[in-house]
Amino acid sequence: MLRFVLAAFLLCLTLAQAGAQEHVGMIPEPASATSVTDVLQLPIPLTEEAIAQFMSQMSDTQVRLLLRDELNAKVSSPPGALDPGAQTETLTYHMTLGAARAAVRPAHEFGAMITAQTQSVASFTTRFGDDGWMLLLSILSLAAAIGYGLEKLFYFLVLSWFPQPTAQKSTSIKASLVFLTQRLARETGGVAIFVAVSAVIVDALMPNGLEEYGFAALLTLLLAPRVAYTVLRFMLTPNVPQHRLIFADNTTAKFLTRHSVGMAVLIGAMQLLSQFNALNSAPEQAALTVFWFDLALRAYFVWIVIRCWTGLVLMLRGTNEEVGAWEDRISRIFPVFAIVSVFSTWWLINIIASYDALALLAERPDITTVGLLVAAPAFDTLIRALVSHLMPPMTGEGPIAENAYHETGRAYKRIGRILVFGAILLQLADIWDISPETFTSSGAIGLLLQGFFTVSFTLVLGYLTWEVVSLLIYRKLAEEMTLSGWNSEEDDLGDGGGTGGTRLTTILPLLLKCARATILILFGLLILSELGVNITPLLAGASILGLAIGFGSQKLVTDVVSGVFFLLDDAFRVGEYLDIGGTMGTVEKISIRSLRLRHHRGLLHTIPYSEVPKITNYSRDWVIMKLKFTVPHGTDTEKVRKLFKQIGQELLEHPELGKDFIQPFKSQGVFAFDDVGIVIRGKFMAKPGGQFMIRKEVYNRVKAAFEEHGIEFARREVRVAIPSLHGSDEISENDKARIAGAAGEAARTQPPVTFPTNTAGDVLE
Repeated sequence: MLRFVLAAFLLCLTLAQAGAQEHVGMIPEPASATSVTDVLQLPIPLTEEAIAQFMSQMSDTQVRLLLRDELNAKVSSPPGALDPGAQTETLTYHMTLGAARAAVRPAHEFGAMITAQTQSVASFTTRFGDDGWMLLLSILSLAAAIGYGLEKLFYFLVLSWFPQPTAQKSTSIKASLVFLTQRLARETGGVAIFVAVSAVIVDALMPNGLEEYGFAALLTLLLAPRVAYTVLRFMLTPNVPQHRLIFADNTTAKFLTRHSVGMAVLIGAMQLLSQFNALNSAPEQAALTVFWFDLALRAYFVWIVIRCWTGLVLMLRGTNEEVGAWEDRISRIFPVFAIVSVFSTWWLINIIASYDALALLAERPDITTVGLLVAAPAFDTLIRALVSHLMPPMTGEGPIAENAYHETGRAYKRIGRILVFGAILLQLADIWDISPETFTSSGAIGLLLQGFFTVSFTLVLGYLTWEVVSLLIYRKLAEEMTLSGWNSEEDDLGDGGGTGGTRLTTILPLLLKCARATILILFGLLILSELGVNITPLLAGASILGLAIGFGSQKLVTDVVSGVFFLLDDAFRVGEYLDIGGTMGTVEKISIRSLRLRHHRGLLHTIPYSEVPKITNYSRDWVIMKLKFTVPHGTDTEKVRKLFKQIGQELLEHPELGKDFIQPFKSQGVFAFDDVGIVIRGKFMAKPGGQFMIRKEVYNRVKAAFEEHGIEFARREVRVAIPSLHGSDEISENDKARIAGAAGEAARTQPPVTFPTNTAGDVLE
């Protein structure tokens, strides 16, 4: 709406400038005389003989004076030479008082309008007699009846050759387009036959001069409503909701179809009356009759909007529950926007009328403008319907694929809206005759209009480029993340070391940031250039600033260069678990100068690339996990080996864990002996990220297998030998205390079990 008001404002400035004149640059008058009329008087009347005699009596000086007066009369003020105060005063007058006077003029001259319209009717009666009306209506009725009959015959023949399309239960876009296209072709052919036959009859039967009225009535009252009905049947499909291309309930679709045809009839009657007055050379006041038709048309439109308020909101909003907050707000205020557009264009035509520039309104651009603006819901819902039907199916499963699918759909919708907005902008420029030719001949106001449309087009092109680049990168990023199976939002293992994304999932976010920054800078400079700003100093200043940053921020340059080489070496990827000089965590995000590691306990480390001494990657390609089990002395180790092998084979067939194995779980034999028992070690090789779930399942299955086969896990025991009690059947309380004290002392002297750790306290394998 703001763009439309600005365009109207600038148009008024152009009209104000075109209507203004200033006596600047005229040919200077000689000091000897001020005007040729001071020397000679022109002969009256101006006949050829009188002019010849007058010229023969004139001297050279008088001829020059006459030529000077003629040239001064034709000299107009140069563009932009109007005084700013006078220009502002003129513009204010035409936008307020002048427009108000133009608006109330039809009411003040209502009597004169009736008289002028009566004279137009009397002129028709004078030309064609009292029977002219009856003859015109009779021939039109006959032409319409014969045309309608042949149209029905056409339908009958078409049905015998091509069956009438029937509505399908399928709601696919293909089925809907096939059905609607076939029906549209059939109805368009019928309308074409109706109009062609009617036109032939009118041309053959109408008397000379009367056929102009017949053709005007045929086009405005018969053809226009039928075309409107055919188009609305295609767009709204009031009786076949399953094939409706736009979001609209049945009640709204039927109501809009019916009353839109009524508006087409009213517009046709207004155009017919205008052509009727023109054909009868009606007085100027007869044109005011069209004002009342126009006012009735606008009131009819406002009534339709009020009656369909909820339906229009639903049409623009759609039925998708994932609609954004701003989309919801726009859909709710759209009926208000439609009503404001109607009254804004009405006031605009009054401003134009106050300039007496009625030639601009000959094609009624205000009605076309309102139609384009109000058709926004149809365009928007059509875009959403096409996107929802034509988008390829979702690739992969899970939240990543779903999020990528929805983001892709939203990007397609935004691109479609931008294209439609650009098309509407160009169409409005064409409707109001705004072109480069008018810009070059309109002075400062024309340059302002040219800058407005150029900047708008540049913004549209820049935003379209932004969306297309973002869409392509996001689609590729989602595809890579889906194929890799990595999901940073659902990493609930809590141990780190999971699989990361692919190399592209690491590079693409940086590429997207660089691409967006390039688009912003490039189109920003283009807009500044179109506004008349010299961008050469900006480019030079940016170069000097970049050079200064390069010399003054060597650490920053070192970080960036180091990061580039780390990425080229593919040393890490987003989602991988790293150990950087004792700092461990999962790569959560990377930038041009640093990376962020998220510790599995929640700590977030930000490390500049230049401070990375070495990188230990726990998530690249494969992971070997070794597990230790201690059994009592005397346990059959061969039996334990067979149990481990059996468990490994069973896990390979596990529906969820089997795909993560590279090598199955198996025994590595006896690892060590200690005072507790025999240490037996098993191992498996798996894909990064799956080792922790496999380890949990291995522990559970080993425990169950040991219990089933009577194998116990070794427990630490303390044995105290007291020689004086050997062979005694009874132990006194004093001896029990001595035994307990000795056992406690032995337990305290046992060295604790320790595991190697890093500087952060993380246990290392």
